[in-house]
Amino acid sequence: MKRSADDKVELKYQEKLAHAQQMTEHPDSYSTYEEVPVLLKASQSHWKEYVKSDCEGIYQQSVSGTARSGFSLMCKYKHALQRLRALDEWD
Repeated sequence: MKRSADDKVELKYQEKLAHAQQMTEHPDSYSTYEEVPVLLKASQSHWKEYVKSDCEGIYQQSVSGTARSGFSLMCKYKHALQRLRALDEWD
């Protein structure tokens, strides 16, 4: 479940990045779009760091319980679903 969601996030990210890079090849009178792939890469990197910190915190607060791994996996899965929706916002 989580692996599948992570794979979908990576696939969608790669598709959006390819489109962002294509945008730089077709500047218009409004923009060169050079910042778009840079910002997408940064947002993906920041998202990964956020998920790592957030889910590690959830794991640590439940470290004495038997469900700690499940809580951490569910946290990562929920973040992956949110990231898929966020990536939909990128043209």
